[in-house]
Amino acid sequence: EICVGILGNMACFQDICMSISKDENLGQVLLQRLCDSDSPTLLETSRLLLTCLSQPEVANVWVERIRENPSVYDCVCFIMSSSTNVELLVKVGEVVDKLFDLDEELMLNWIKNGTCRSVGPSVDDSPEELPDFKIVPCILEAARQVRSDNPEGLDVYMHILQLLTTVDEGIQAIVQAPDGGKETWSLLYDLVCHELCQPDDPPIIVQEQKTVLASILSVLSAMFASQTEQEYTKMRKS
Repeated sequence: EICVGILGNMACFQDICMSISKDENLGQVLLQRLCDSDSPTLLETSRLLLTCLSQPEVANVWVERIRENPSVYDCVCFIMSSSTNVELLVKVGEVVDKLFDLDEELMLNWIKNGTCRSVGPSVDDSPEELPDFKIVPCILEAARQVRSDNPEGLDVYMHILQLLTTVDEGIQAIVQAPDGGKETWSLLYDLVCHELCQPDDPPIIVQEQKTVLASILSVLSAMFASQTEQEYTKMRKS
């Protein structure tokens, strides 16, 4: 935790960030830390990754490295679906949001993922197999955890969902879930109707919520359009 935290502080300087990023062995070691079971270490690792991904000169190096390491997907999904550490969930969400924003191919790979197995958190050096994760349920679970304690974190996860809807595969991953997208719709509907933009909220609150509201409404609109298209297709076939 301390060592990764120090590297995270050093990475704020461009030259040092480039040196860290170009070290292949160090890069692999840092990505392996995402499978650690220690929350503080995971938090510092996520902070370091976000710092590097925010540097245009080295962002592509990390995107490519993460794309070549399928275990990152499972470890990130494991954190989003099981952690109750809000600070960690927010930072991991920021990493995923940045990755999806930087590279559509990686986002498509993660949408289609869930069948590749990889090594997860281990005990006594005995690897354990992680569950068959799907990206959308993991995002929803993380959003539920952060919704009350961290508005900025909720904004991050809603933006991740919005990014998913920018590709057909992402929309299908949401609406063709086993529940037909009901879980996603219910969460977003509940947020809009019972938490955000309430009648007694002062205008300044609505102004502060405009970004997360825009993301939620964008996802709901994409879901509605997709469902309408599916119903129309069924009608034509019948």
